[in-house]
Amino acid sequence: MHSSVSIDLGGRAVTLETGRLARQAHGAVVVRQGQAFVLGTVVAAPSAKPGVDFLPLTVEYGEMLAAGGRIPGGFFKREGRSGEREILTCRLIDRSLRPLLPKTWRCETQVQITVFGAAEDSDVETLGLLAAAAALHLSDVPFDGPVAGLRVARRDGRLIALPTPAELAASDVDLSISGGRDGLVMLEGQAALLSDEAMVAVLEETRELLAPVLAGMDALRALAGRPKRAAAADPAC
Repeated sequence: MHSSVSIDLGGRAVTLETGRLARQAHGAVVVRQGQAFVLGTVVAAPSAKPGVDFLPLTVEYGEMLAAGGRIPGGFFKREGRSGEREILTCRLIDRSLRPLLPKTWRCETQVQITVFGAAEDSDVETLGLLAAAAALHLSDVPFDGPVAGLRVARRDGRLIALPTPAELAASDVDLSISGGRDGLVMLEGQAALLSDEAMVAVLEETRELLAPVLAGMDALRALAGRPKRAAAADPAC
């Protein structure tokens, strides 16, 4: 069954959808914003792999060349290996999700994010994080979510969500932040010389922007979420 939730993210309309694509995955969410179209899927093994003593989470993020209107040509007519930007985006998403999984989780879990459509000013990294987090929240994996992420910039004292490259170039703050109901989970970025009070104000305002996203993920889970597996007390599924 197709379900969707619309969110106002800092004045930009974002839609979370599930039920049409990747229906065999344990969780699958499409995030749309403008011309951007990003699919996030989650699949987890039914049981733990013997001998595994760590959290086996794999996060992969890929931007299809066709998303930007390009078709691979020449001798190699397929998508190439992941670039530096894609690898860094994988790490950003991983750092937002991994702390909210049980430390005793030993079932191999794969999170795949694929960008199928984008415009030049699309913030597909943020949309990829939202797609992955929403898919994990809908899945049966015992995930302590929801968690939402957002890239923000500050220009002339005003905070901008999902900034365009032109807005980033004229800003004095460029941060990628993820957080849940209990506080921030991940923070990375750069900024000009700011006072502690100014930086705290940016973080608090970003948390306010994330609130409707967290509510939207909860609403989508109420419509299409799977019952969560019980988290094991010992290192096993």
